[in-house]
Amino acid sequence: MACATPIGHLLTYPRGRSFFLPREHGAWGILLVPLVTGAAVARPHGERVIWILLFAATALGLFCLRTPVEAGLEISPLGPQVDAERRLIHYSIYIYASVAGLTLAVLMLWAHAYGLLLLGAVAALAFVLQAVLKQFGRKTRMNAQLTGAIALSSTSAGVYYLATGHFGATAAVVWLANWLFAANQIHFVQTGYNLRIGY
Repeated sequence: MACATPIGHLLTYPRGRSFFLPREHGAWGILLVPLVTGAAVARPHGERVIWILLFAATALGLFCLRTPVEAGLEISPLGPQVDAERRLIHYSIYIYASVAGLTLAVLMLWAHAYGLLLLGAVAALAFVLQAVLKQFGRKTRMNAQLTGAIALSSTSAGVYYLATGHFGATAAVVWLANWLFAANQIHFVQTGYNLRIGY
């Protein structure tokens, strides 16, 4: 009776949550800290605060979307085994894609933030390169994570752009600073991991 497993039941177990919530705890910080940093540097006011909140929803939607997509394509370590898990994956993809698509559309129509498309293209390219690096196994793990951090930390530049109306040198510096901070953390964790396993 595997197909009769209710989706609500899956939400209360770690295995079920792993199909719709990103498991990499550090990645949450690499995404959210730059969001806050970019806003602190740009100091938005008025309707631009709302734009930044919409951008945060877009970024979170896209960030979370990756988990069910990878599970659905069965390229993640944990794949679905029963119908309820597959339905949960499909619902998660629909919800995350809808949130990201709707909030991005509002930003395009209301804020005319077309620069986000260029930023999104850079982030997408970084994620594709990360996926390629992952295929080479453990020896490229740190490089893959550093590449993914480029995309995640781009939220700082996106927030700065929405708050000021332009990218400019300051946006680039804030993005670079956040990436360097993330890179330092990744290097520390991976070096410790390699030492523990004697790699």
